[in-house]
Amino acid sequence: MLSGPQQLDPAMILIAETVAIGTMERSMPRPGQRQDGQLPRPRPMSRRAIALATGLPRETVRRRLARLVEIGLLKEEAGGIACADSF
Repeated sequence: MLSGPQQLDPAMILIAETVAIGTMERSMPRPGQRQDGQLPRPRPMSRRAIALATGLPRETVRRRLARLVEIGLLKEEAGGIACADSF
């Protein structure tokens, strides 16, 4: 969980926003797909997908993700990275 001022560089902000948008976008029903009336559960993104979506090198994404997970903004799940519940 975030506490006090955190130093987020522009790459970290871009990555966090990409994960927030990407996890929801991946969860949305496709045209013609049956909907059960419940909200979709966000699906995590892989580090590779985050690097491709942001245009950042994979190593930069890996390092920044580690920091974002450490400060509690994002979390690791089976299948990739997702927003922490506190996001």
